[in-house]
Amino acid sequence: MRTALVVAAACMMAVQAYAGGPAARPTGAARVLASATSSATRFTDLLSASQAAPRLTAVQRARTIGAGALNGVLSTLQEGGLPFAAPVDFVLNQRGEPVFLLKDGSILHANIAATPLSSLLIVDGTSGQAVSLAGEVGPLPEQEFAQSHVDFLNVHPVARECIAPGGLSFFKLAVQKCYLHAPDGGVWLPVAEYASATIDALAPFAHHIISSVNGPRRAELCRFCEAYFGRSVASAELVGIDELGFDVALALGAAGEGKGGSLERRRVGFSGPRKTEQEARSLFVKTFFQAWEPPAQPPSAS
Repeated sequence: MRTALVVAAACMMAVQAYAGGPAARPTGAARVLASATSSATRFTDLLSASQAAPRLTAVQRARTIGAGALNGVLSTLQEGGLPFAAPVDFVLNQRGEPVFLLKDGSILHANIAATPLSSLLIVDGTSGQAVSLAGEVGPLPEQEFAQSHVDFLNVHPVARECIAPGGLSFFKLAVQKCYLHAPDGGVWLPVAEYASATIDALAPFAHHIISSVNGPRRAELCRFCEAYFGRSVASAELVGIDELGFDVALALGAAGEGKGGSLERRRVGFSGPRKTEQEARSLFVKTFFQAWEPPAQPPSAS
């Protein structure tokens, strides 16, 4: 009699799990195993966890870093060959060349007049990446003044008050060499490819998207990572996003075991580029919902 009751209870739990009842959300190893077998088909807007996730190219990353920055450090050569560096506000033109204002008679202005060879360092504090642009600095060509003037003031509106009295001039660094600094190593970039590279469409919205996910939706992100990667996850954090995918930092292990046994950084690729903030936010809502859906049941043998 007792054996029959145990069998009946087990059957009831199985029915509830399939129908979405109290046992619809398995925990521990059972949940992870079910997730691993279904991740490739459940998340229709993402690549399978077994596929290589796409990334921005090095030149795209370099152009995106420059486009998102407001200032950098301009290094020039003093008389006698000693380097001299100072912060400057800048804007990139359509070819990725920095345009900036210099005060007449300043040290930078004097150094450039004597030796135009200079470099501009642009740092992205969020990703730990940076770009070095090297070449010759000279007065901004007259045919480029109108567009660069508008672009510069759009990014640095306070400069209007400085330009009006005079004593400031626009200069441009004609890029001859480009180097991308990254945590995993640096690389020299072909200047022609840098000049024509596209900028990540999600870059202006990345900070807001990351904050919204890591705040009220962190638990959903953790659940998604378990379902997608098929691993027990103690905690998860969204650490980067671009138009091709996003990066998460995972602490592996069951949630009840503290912060997990090891830390990993994983990349999740989109099935296609996401060009707007609305598309990216919509994708997270959809995938988080799908993470709670029960795994697809295999067809029964007839």
